[in-house]
Amino acid sequence: MTLLTLDKVSVRYGQLRALREVSFDLGKGETLFVTGPNGAGKSTLLKAIAGVVAVASGTLPPAHPRTSHAWAFPWFPKGAKSSVR
Repeated sequence: MTLLTLDKVSVRYGQLRALREVSFDLGKGETLFVTGPNGAGKSTLLKAIAGVVAVASGTLPPAHPRTSHAWAFPWFPKGAKSSVR
C-alpha cells in the first residue's frame, strides 16, 4: 500500500531551483532517509511535502494526517520565537 507518492516534484525560489524532478513512492511500513550536503534541498523537500512551500511542477498529494507524517517536522520562519515548556 503506497502512502505517499511524489512524481517529478520541482521547487523554485525565484531563479534558484531548489528541487529538480524528485520522484519516489513511500509504502506502509517503509522509512525514508533524507541525506545530503548543505543546500541539497532536504529541508525544501520536507517543506514541499508539508505544503509549506509551493511546488513549481510535478505532483504530490495534499498532506493528510492518516497518510503523511509531515506534521512531525516542525518548521519556524526565520526570526520566529519558540519555547519548550
